[in-house]
Amino acid sequence: MKSYATNSRRFSLIYSVYCFAAIFIFMSMSLIPYALDIVLPLNESRPILPPYRGYYFVDEREYFFQILWHAIVAWEIVIAGIIAHDCLFVTYVEHVCSMFAITG
Repeated sequence: MKSYATNSRRFSLIYSVYCFAAIFIFMSMSLIPYALDIVLPLNESRPILPPYRGYYFVDEREYFFQILWHAIVAWEIVIAGIIAHDCLFVTYVEHVCSMFAITG
């Protein structure tokens, strides 16, 4: 039974780290124009492209970092629910497999 619990724990840890990192990296892609303006400046400013279009009723260029921070936190909360569901499902499956291993 311990091997099934170890498998479940390992999957949950790897899956959650992967998903949180993927969301953070995807949402941080909007920072590339700012980084390129520092490293390779152009004569004109690069367009700012948010990862998704949000309607905040404020100037998006002026409050870009606040909007980006809100988007990152919101998506991390959303992905936390998805990860919790997936990891609980895997834990249940591993538990059932361990019960079958004990009985059979």
